[in-house]
Amino acid sequence: MSNYFSKNKFVLLTFLVAFAVLFFIYHEVLLSPNDFLFSADGDGIKNYYTYIYHAQYDTAFHHFSGMNYPYYEHIVYTDAHPLLSWLIGQLGLVPYAIGILNFFMLLSFPIGALFLFKILRHYKVNNLWGIAGAVVIAFMSPQIFRMTGHFAMSYVFAIPLMWWLLIKCYSTKKWIWSLAIGLYLLGFFFTHPYLGIILVFFSIVFWLINIVIDRKRILSSLAHIGIQAVAPMAAFQGYISMTDSHVDRLSNPAGFFHYYASWRSLFVAHDGPLRDIYSALNIKIGTWEAWCYIGFPTIIFGLVIGYYLIRKRKEIHFKTFLKKELSLFIIAAYLILLFAFCFPLKYDWLRWVTELFGPLKQFRILGRFTWIFFYVITVACMVGLYRIYKKENRR
Repeated sequence: MSNYFSKNKFVLLTFLVAFAVLFFIYHEVLLSPNDFLFSADGDGIKNYYTYIYHAQYDTAFHHFSGMNYPYYEHIVYTDAHPLLSWLIGQLGLVPYAIGILNFFMLLSFPIGALFLFKILRHYKVNNLWGIAGAVVIAFMSPQIFRMTGHFAMSYVFAIPLMWWLLIKCYSTKKWIWSLAIGLYLLGFFFTHPYLGIILVFFSIVFWLINIVIDRKRILSSLAHIGIQAVAPMAAFQGYISMTDSHVDRLSNPAGFFHYYASWRSLFVAHDGPLRDIYSALNIKIGTWEAWCYIGFPTIIFGLVIGYYLIRKRKEIHFKTFLKKELSLFIIAAYLILLFAFCFPLKYDWLRWVTELFGPLKQFRILGRFTWIFFYVITVACMVGLYRIYKKENRR
């Protein structure tokens, strides 16, 4: 046991530092989690209601009897945190349901920081930089705004843990990690389908990039896609098909061409001192659904790294550079970012594609897909700056 703590002391220290920051901000909630609501109106109060009602009164996992009388509703469409709600009901913890949900949402910050630290250490960033970077990135997470209503999408650890699992799967080439990812994604489909599909995109695009970069891994990459993405999606959709008795659901929802992100979503501050500057310049950030500000330091780090790569371009073998593991994740994150920008589907001459492939419009709020890019680019800039610092021996 002592050997375990010695080996993982900096991982545990990251968790404790992040929890200390969390306690400083949310100590009242952490000490009495059952006495607070993060939202008392709109989607927030509705999602507290559906989550508690399902745990208290419903007898079947898929059935929700708290709305749409006399037809009722399928649990997946109520944003009721199905998996957690069912567990709360089965364990007889309904009186503490609000506190458990609040505590899990808050605990996701230090857990997210923990896995961000493990990712930074995997890319050879030292412990001090790793702890500082992991904690800051976790508390900058764009998912924090989901705590005001879309609780099941607020888990900060969701994407960092998915990334770490992909790293383990790619670097160790052990299939057990692929199976773990499949189960992980299935769990998130029954937490919030939207977060599940975001994680699915991460897996599919990453392995497709592998196929393009390394033709020798075509079969293994396709197999990983099948286990990690296709299998959990098929299981989830199959379960809904077997248990959903409702008809005439809307197959062409609005929002696909309204809630997508833009470069302003990444580079324009929505809070803090810089917000006043952008407001004075009449720079509008757009819908809050697409907020994914990467932070002023990340922008500066990115510019420094870009300048360094241009200055050292004769010394860098870009074909080798593109095959690096971190480069693969950056490319995958960028391609997903383009989808979050609704590019090129937002242009009139290509909108017919969304009509031809109806399921595309089920992704009503594309701005949420920027979250993957947020984590990848902030970590990549930290790694890149650290490597320049070490190579140039400059502070």
